[in-house]
Amino acid sequence: MPKLKFKPNIESHKINAFTLIELLIVIVIIGILAGVLIAVMDPTKQQNRAKDAVTKASISKLGFTINSYKSGEGNLPTGLVLSSGTGVDAVLINSTISTTCANNTDKLDCLVKVNGVALPQKCSSDLGAASVATTLTAVDAVECSFGIYSTGTNFTNGLFRITAAKYSDDKFYVFDSSEGLYDCSSVPAGTMADAVTATTCTLVNK
Repeated sequence: MPKLKFKPNIESHKINAFTLIELLIVIVIIGILAGVLIAVMDPTKQQNRAKDAVTKASISKLGFTINSYKSGEGNLPTGLVLSSGTGVDAVLINSTISTTCANNTDKLDCLVKVNGVALPQKCSSDLGAASVATTLTAVDAVECSFGIYSTGTNFTNGLFRITAAKYSDDKFYVFDSSEGLYDCSSVPAGTMADAVTATTCTLVNK
């Protein structure tokens, strides 16, 4: 009687496993879902980033507006001119709230609002134009303003700075007319006497 020969069923011993490409696809999908979940879990952080982007664009536009006036007139607008809106973009600048602005004809020492832009409500109610840098520790639920500063030889030479508080952290944007836009942990004096230093500020763009 002939012996029966059995062939091993190789197919039945194959192990089903994920390929490397399949594993990579799964990892990517998990990463995307994790990112969406983080955004959903912390919507305030995302909103603050969006608001800071608006502030950043607005402070740069303010700088461009003042530089445009300087190019046309040969000098910076005085506080008096800025507060009256004469020759300056009155559509952009909503109002000036500091009396030091309107009273000055030889410098800029102004706090202004920009149409359609709300800054953080974390400035002191007794905010002075030159003390905008010190207000983040005194939270009185008062909306901050854009600060525009230039005095002395800086004013004569057409140099100025604009400051604005950020939402995302206790920091400021500082637009320097000669250097560009900075992200700062503290704001130099309104008189521009204090330099923008690498220890407190990072240059965002020129």
